[in-house]
Amino acid sequence: MKEWIVPPQNPDLAQRLSRALKVSPVTSRILVARGFDDPAATSEFLEPTLNQLVDPCADPAVSGAVDHIGETMGAGKRLAIFGDFDADGICSTTLLLKCLRLAGGDVEFYIPHRCAEGYGLNAEALRELASNDIDTVITVDCGVSAVEETRLARELGLEVIVTDHHEPGEHQVDVDFVLNPKLPECNLGSDKLCGAGVAFKLAWAIGQRLSPGTRVSDEFREFLLEAMSLVAIGTVADMVPLVGENRVLTKFGLKALAHSATPGLQALKEAADVKDSPTSFDIGYRLAPRLNAVGRIGHAEVAVELLTTDDKARAEELADHLDEENKRRRSIQRAAVAEAEERVEETVDLEETRCIVLSDEEWHRGVVGLVASRLAEKFWKPAFVFAVEDGMASGSARSIPGFHLFNAVDRCGELLENYGGHEGAAGLTLRHERLEEFTGLINEIAAEAIDESAVPTLEVDAEVELRELNTACVKELQVLAPFGEGNPRPVLIARDVTLAGNPQLVGSRGNHLTFLAKQGKTAFRAIAFNGADWLQDMKQNDGQPFSVAFQPRIDTYNRYNSVELKIKDIRWDDETADERR
Repeated sequence: MKEWIVPPQNPDLAQRLSRALKVSPVTSRILVARGFDDPAATSEFLEPTLNQLVDPCADPAVSGAVDHIGETMGAGKRLAIFGDFDADGICSTTLLLKCLRLAGGDVEFYIPHRCAEGYGLNAEALRELASNDIDTVITVDCGVSAVEETRLARELGLEVIVTDHHEPGEHQVDVDFVLNPKLPECNLGSDKLCGAGVAFKLAWAIGQRLSPGTRVSDEFREFLLEAMSLVAIGTVADMVPLVGENRVLTKFGLKALAHSATPGLQALKEAADVKDSPTSFDIGYRLAPRLNAVGRIGHAEVAVELLTTDDKARAEELADHLDEENKRRRSIQRAAVAEAEERVEETVDLEETRCIVLSDEEWHRGVVGLVASRLAEKFWKPAFVFAVEDGMASGSARSIPGFHLFNAVDRCGELLENYGGHEGAAGLTLRHERLEEFTGLINEIAAEAIDESAVPTLEVDAEVELRELNTACVKELQVLAPFGEGNPRPVLIARDVTLAGNPQLVGSRGNHLTFLAKQGKTAFRAIAFNGADWLQDMKQNDGQPFSVAFQPRIDTYNRYNSVELKIKDIRWDDETADERR
């Protein structure tokens, strides 16, 4: 059973916001629950503008980096963008590559192969770039912890500009310019930017330097507006909070994505069956997985080619390739998840263990992060999953709320060959023989931070009466979009609900539960995806009222526009939901 966390209600404030903003009482209650109390600030949230973005040129590191890039291009010297193989890294690489080419730079890109090279800067790649007469390497979505690699770059005569958003390690990289919102001296704007967001800020500053006056030229402005589509994909895919500047960039990025003339984005949307008005859901579940797939089980440079080609036929060919790779990734992932779940249930003492640590020589390195995510969600424990090859364990980790993953991994640094990440996710590599020692240490660290009685939680926005939910009200909730990390789709609860009619299982595998939920005179169709287990509970509690936590949505199936409840949890007890926040 999940613990429902319901914020304190403030009906007077909700009523004032409702009147001031001309929104429904349900919408205003959700806003209050999310910390909004001032109509002007709330209006800025609901209707973001580009003026809310912080000009990056105020940051000395940005200005210095832009001057160096300008001098390098002016002298006819070559540059290289060094990116990461995930969707954020792919979009960051593409964005800065297009920017520098627009500015007239002689620039190439390099993304390491996940399985052959691993994450981030590496010595062999730097030597290759140096041999190709590269003068300056600009990292995107990586580099902030590459202390030894940046030292080697200097020895090779390479200048390195680091742009990253990951947590910096204990030791600083030896480069002249580091653009990372996680650094206290950095003034890029939001400290929650993803890699593509940081790359966008650098591109904006480059545009200002190359344009007359303080404003970018019309050509560069058009480029930056189009580039926001890449920032939106990177922001949603990397699961950074969709608030502040990230909300602005994603909202305008989705508009750019809808009207993009870029052949690669058009072909990718077509392959992913994304319609005219893409949403953050479309990015997270349709576009980003296809970009990520080639980075997981192939080579991410294919995705950069897709996003930079001007050839429509080639774009369609590459998009189809990404689609096939995504299907292959899903097959590999399903097998690994099933095996991992079985091993946890059979071999792990879940009452004593704080962190799940698994490894296998047969698991594909490209899907271990997805397996870790599934294990963390299902068993509500931080999960570390490693693929073992040639004596090295390369893994990914996913956390649960309240356990800062990077800080925990950082405390294990002496056991690791390399590592990086942030609060919710991390990547790490160590020798296989040290895995047992690591497992013991990470569990000791987790025991300090995680209560053994910790249970999954469900954040709830407000309690409602079903009669309040008409189609106009539910459609209005879209004003809170784009939804994602830090700004989830609203979850509401309704109490004293009864069944109207018999519940039934639906879906090709009979794993979804559908029923008619009634409260007073109001009844709505409800569906609980993967909620088949609740059917037996309903039979055992036949006739008893229950409470539901749900996300309201508009059901357009068969052209009917009616309210439907997407069930997140059901409880039949009389306990009062926990009201802490």
